[in-house]
Amino acid sequence: MFVRRIEDEQLAQVSYLIGCQRTGEAIVIDPERDIDRYIDLAKQQGLRIVAATETHIHADFLSGLREFGEHNDTLLLVSGEGGADWTPGWLDQHSSGSSYNHRLIMDGETFAIGNIEFKVVHTPGHTPEHVSFLVTDHGGGADSPMGSSPAISCSLAISDVLTCSRAPRARWARWSPRQRSFFRASS
Repeated sequence: MFVRRIEDEQLAQVSYLIGCQRTGEAIVIDPERDIDRYIDLAKQQGLRIVAATETHIHADFLSGLREFGEHNDTLLLVSGEGGADWTPGWLDQHSSGSSYNHRLIMDGETFAIGNIEFKVVHTPGHTPEHVSFLVTDHGGGADSPMGSSPAISCSLAISDVLTCSRAPRARWARWSPRQRSFFRASS
């Protein structure tokens, strides 16, 4: 499994490119509007981006989710947890006049990118529709999600809510038992 954390320090924004090296498929989580950086990195690694997702609707930067859907017909995986008010209104407004190739994802659902399984976990708090992902690399022989501690898991799954190197214990103490159980799922 290929995992690359991509940080834009000027925006204080983090995204991830995660790819299955066996199948050559990849996903981008929380992409910025300039999607060329992800496409170029994926090509350098022998990967093709087949899906893109967001942990939540971003009001602090322009998301690249729509760009992926517009230019590459990438599958857009969008949280359906926040109801109509928190579902992007543009999903049925593709420039071709049709809908984007998209799927609303809900708590407990799983999807695969190659041999990598992503389990959706509804983690409201930052925004009502916020989701995180438990990631299991079946192609690498794993049978449980990556990481069993908040420091490992949150750096992969909750990129915008918590940067683990920045006071994780303070945030951990404020989390609900449900949010804490997200990180204990693999132990």
